[in-house]
Amino acid sequence: QMEGGGVGNQRRGPRVTKVTARTLTVIFGTMLLVAALSAMAFFQEGAARVTTSSLNTIETTTPEQAARMAFSASTAAEVAPAEEVATVGGQKLEAFYWEVDGGDEETEVETETAQASPVVVSDVEEGAPSAGKVAAEGPMAKKVKLDHDHKREELEEQKANAKAASDVTPPHIVYFLIDDQGYGDIGQDSDLAFASPTFSKLANDGIALTNFYALHLCTPARAALLTGLYPVHTGMQHSLIAGASPWGLPDKYTLLPELLADESNGGYRTHMIGKWHLGHYAKAKTPLERGFHSFYGFFTGFESAFAHVSESTSCDALDGCYYDLRNQWTPVQEEGSELPFLMGSYAESLVRSHVAEGTTDPFFLYFALPTVHAPVYAPPKYLESSGEVVPSEYMGHLHQVTNIERRKLAAMTLVGDEIVANVTELMKEVGMADNCVTIISSDNGSPRSNGGTNFPLRGMKGFYFEGGLKVKAVVHSHLFPQHLRGTTYNGLFHLTDWVPTLVEGAANNKGALSEMNLDGVNQWSALMGKAEAPRTSVLHNIDLMYDENRTKSYKEGAYMKGDMKVVFGQRYMPMWPVDITDAGAPAKRFSKWGAGEYKDYLFNISADPGEAHDLREVMPEVYAELMLEVEAFIPGMVESAYCDSYDNSAYQSIMDVTQFVGPWMADSSYTCDNQMTTDGGHTTMSRKRDYCVFELLPAEECTEYASSSSALDKVGMGGEAAIETVPVVNMDLPEPIEEVDRSNSAESKSSGHTT
Repeated sequence: QMEGGGVGNQRRGPRVTKVTARTLTVIFGTMLLVAALSAMAFFQEGAARVTTSSLNTIETTTPEQAARMAFSASTAAEVAPAEEVATVGGQKLEAFYWEVDGGDEETEVETETAQASPVVVSDVEEGAPSAGKVAAEGPMAKKVKLDHDHKREELEEQKANAKAASDVTPPHIVYFLIDDQGYGDIGQDSDLAFASPTFSKLANDGIALTNFYALHLCTPARAALLTGLYPVHTGMQHSLIAGASPWGLPDKYTLLPELLADESNGGYRTHMIGKWHLGHYAKAKTPLERGFHSFYGFFTGFESAFAHVSESTSCDALDGCYYDLRNQWTPVQEEGSELPFLMGSYAESLVRSHVAEGTTDPFFLYFALPTVHAPVYAPPKYLESSGEVVPSEYMGHLHQVTNIERRKLAAMTLVGDEIVANVTELMKEVGMADNCVTIISSDNGSPRSNGGTNFPLRGMKGFYFEGGLKVKAVVHSHLFPQHLRGTTYNGLFHLTDWVPTLVEGAANNKGALSEMNLDGVNQWSALMGKAEAPRTSVLHNIDLMYDENRTKSYKEGAYMKGDMKVVFGQRYMPMWPVDITDAGAPAKRFSKWGAGEYKDYLFNISADPGEAHDLREVMPEVYAELMLEVEAFIPGMVESAYCDSYDNSAYQSIMDVTQFVGPWMADSSYTCDNQMTTDGGHTTMSRKRDYCVFELLPAEECTEYASSSSALDKVGMGGEAAIETVPVVNMDLPEPIEEVDRSNSAESKSSGHTT
């Protein structure tokens, strides 16, 4: 044994020894035998420590390091050819090896310094015992690669663990978008906290987003969520889509499901359940043509819970009443069945089918829950006092809610929470939860007509005060570091941020969206605690408007930067408290705030979240600066796609035959100039009917749109009653579409801003 070569020996200074070829042969043969025996012991015992008589100890503490470790025994030991080097996640594992100067038979070798330099892979985990500290105290050796035996169970386990660490499979993604759930209607600080235990549970084990902003209305909110673009950059900035309106999200924009379904981004299986509301006048506007492999839901803004009739509170007085529920393309008539439970069951079937298929594709579910959108109709079992169906602890809470409208909303909040619980628990049972990102948020604030509240925030759905924009949100995942689970994230977060956060962040497809010029920003690193919050400002919207006589132009919307928020073109709104009793509730909801003047306001949102103190006169320079930034967006705005065509005879002629809402035009690029000015603005009248149907204006402003038919009671609230005014016509309907191939859909679309 060479002096100084043993482990733990004291160094005695350099010593040069003449080594003959015969001596080397004997030494190398002995070393090879020792190395082979050590290797056998290593694999049999599954140890992470390797020791040879001629090497200092090599230690590793993680499976990935163990998989990367190499033996260095002698120049005569060819452990593995280069082409058989082990791989993890498709990446070659660079083994530790020696670079030693070679020589002839009679070469002087300085055994203490060995003229060697250990070469170590660069991505060994920080803080782990360094294999790079291996002493250069062995004989001459060539570059020796790792002997990777795929048959050995221990190494296979190490390889699997290393793959999980270095090449993670894209996570499953489930997004629950709750329609019209107000800021004060959900979470532990709500008077209805008992109705959302699953939301609170996920928040306590996930991350609560305490500074999260959606949009003011359902159509622009859904466009922003699925495109990653502000509505001003997609033409979706004005009003919302009614059942007979021939407009929708333009085809040229690539949506989140299309991005996720692309093989380069993970090849997700994409599914949608619930409310679409992004256009249905042409087939190309509908979910199965916009990136989803499956769809179970309805196209329009709302429908009755039992009869599944679109826009049920006003349809017969204006356009006729039609059913609106589909499974893929096939119309579904489940009259008398509660819509949320049908959708919940379908969601569970999707999870089970995904597992049964044995696919390795990640799973994406966009579940747009309509549980608390008006008209709110709670199943009788949730309002009875027996407690036979609903657990008694919930029944006790429900009956303490004295306002009947709010009690109904509480019951349907509980229904929605149960659906979320059933889906998330099932994913846990089938083994999908450990690699999953679950998100819950609303699309906008409460409209007040559903018994909801945005208190302590001002305003409501449809407008730009905090109550219309700021909503509760939570993101849950086992991918988050343990110390961050159960915390809050206070960074500014916008609905548009989910596209880059999920595609480039959670699914780890860096640069996948670099050419799309999105308004959303990737918040994944900040959520993971690896970076500061990246967003500092939000454009809530800009809508170019005229008064009813088209004599005075103005713009309405909101923009915030840091602590400051400018609201422009709005009538000041109340801060509605929770309705305690039934008496006077409609008067509170529809107070005469609508008589106010359209004005601009400046608020410090951090100091004044209730927007009670207008600072425009006090801080004129701040107001001017923010409005200049707003003006800078206007040249890049996309012309509004809005089209108000309620006298659409083509729509009615088709629906009168099919009795189901669906496409009635072939041209998906159709545009109209109804109610628009020459410079692309809209009048207040252009959306009045929309806002009245969705109960977003004071009642006294909507008398011409009030329903006159008693059939609405049957359509809107009672699925058990026959709807004589809406007979179902027998038709030759298409077979259910099991799946639509979306693998290359994203390649055929342009995306980003259009100037």
